[in-house]
Amino acid sequence: MVNAGMDVAICKGTSTTLMANGSMGTPPYTYNWDNGLGAGQNHNVSPISTTTYSVTVTDFNLCTSTDNVIVTVNPKPVVNAGMDVAICKGTSTTLMANGSMELHRTHTSGATDLGLDKIIMFPLFQRQPIQ
Repeated sequence: MVNAGMDVAICKGTSTTLMANGSMGTPPYTYNWDNGLGAGQNHNVSPISTTTYSVTVTDFNLCTSTDNVIVTVNPKPVVNAGMDVAICKGTSTTLMANGSMELHRTHTSGATDLGLDKIIMFPLFQRQPIQ
């Protein structure tokens, strides 16, 4: 019996490692993957679209078993942080972001959340322009 692992989701442009495990047969086991991966128990893959990989394990007695794993490739999110702004010390501005998916952001103290797409920022120091 072979287990190709759990199905996995990755972002476009990243990779994951496929790991097969043989059991319940007579060791040693040999592993053969499709999609050009070839022999070996583990393979690092970077598909450009959702792909199903199949692995066949063969034990000492030439008994075989096959399993599949699906690597789902998700698009990278698109985000726009808005125009650059300059403000004076002691004043505030509202930053608005938008994107193709749910927005998650981090900020330092001095920022107040206004919902999913707005933050009010109060500068902690004044930056001098380069001349």
